[in-house]
Amino acid sequence: MSFSVLTKLFKRAHCLVCVIAGTVLVGSTLASAQPGSEPEIQANSADGHLLQALQGPARETAALWHFGMTVQMENGSYVVTSLLNDYPAERVGIRRGDKLLSLNGMPFQPTGVLTGAEATTLELEREGERLTLSPTPVFENLNDSRRSAFLNSIQEFSAGNKTIAYIHPWSLSRNLNDVLGFIRVIAELALSDGLILDLRNSYGYLSIQHLDSFLPSRRDLFELTGPGSVHTRLERDASPLRDRPYGKPVAVLIDATTAGGAALLAYQLAKLDRVTTVGEAIDTSLLEYIFVAEPAPGRYEQLASPGAIDNQPLGAFHVEPKLLIPYPLSQSTRSDPQFEAAFNVLLGRI
Repeated sequence: MSFSVLTKLFKRAHCLVCVIAGTVLVGSTLASAQPGSEPEIQANSADGHLLQALQGPARETAALWHFGMTVQMENGSYVVTSLLNDYPAERVGIRRGDKLLSLNGMPFQPTGVLTGAEATTLELEREGERLTLSPTPVFENLNDSRRSAFLNSIQEFSAGNKTIAYIHPWSLSRNLNDVLGFIRVIAELALSDGLILDLRNSYGYLSIQHLDSFLPSRRDLFELTGPGSVHTRLERDASPLRDRPYGKPVAVLIDATTAGGAALLAYQLAKLDRVTTVGEAIDTSLLEYIFVAEPAPGRYEQLASPGAIDNQPLGAFHVEPKLLIPYPLSQSTRSDPQFEAAFNVLLGRI
């Protein structure tokens, strides 16, 4: 099955959405709430919208205007941390590390008011130079956007007579269509000699069937004790959807923005000898959160007794990379040292 057919299959798997008219959301890093700090993630925040897109009731899941980028506060300004593949921010040339100054003449904020899919004026600073760009927002559910960005991310790189594939699953979902699409993408890449799995800024809910794409068996799964959260529960009785897992070397890119099910995927894959995790440590605090539906439109609270994974309490659970490679936002070059390190790791193993 071709990637173009896979794209059509994925894009048909939309959930029901309701409209928040006039809202633009550009995103933020999910791993912002630490244990012992603010116990709620606000429903109208960037994190809240993404959590709602994945976990809220279908009738309440919102579409909204956004540019397809995530940001975080850095020294008093919002800085771009990642860009969804083939979305407005990337198309107009916004880069990771850009400092966002103003949107339509007003000080930049992660959320703002727009009238629709109109051209905007976005002022930013890059390497001491001021630039003005005009991204046109899209109106989509954030999970749908991340699903499309996953498919847009698929690449293959030649290294002599070998090929290394690259994918960025921005959003993991237990929806059957999404799981099948994930499995088909991995199957399409089976002929590659190695795979870079980019989980930076990835989020979602891990299914045991995602793991079937990589694990030869289910014998060595992480053990959950205590109640856990919706993130940590695996449907262990679910039937495998793939007989033959991807058995080539894998490099997994992680950092503090790898959250939820994506963090658990990285943790589980790191148990395999053929997998090398590259990047920076994952902050797993969101594993403690649950969606509280009342009062509407919902909020996200920490569990009082969330339990533990492999005897590590969720509040203290971390995923450390096998190969520590920093990638500071202050880095001004267009190169990606974590990707380059992952590529070189695979070259040495294939």
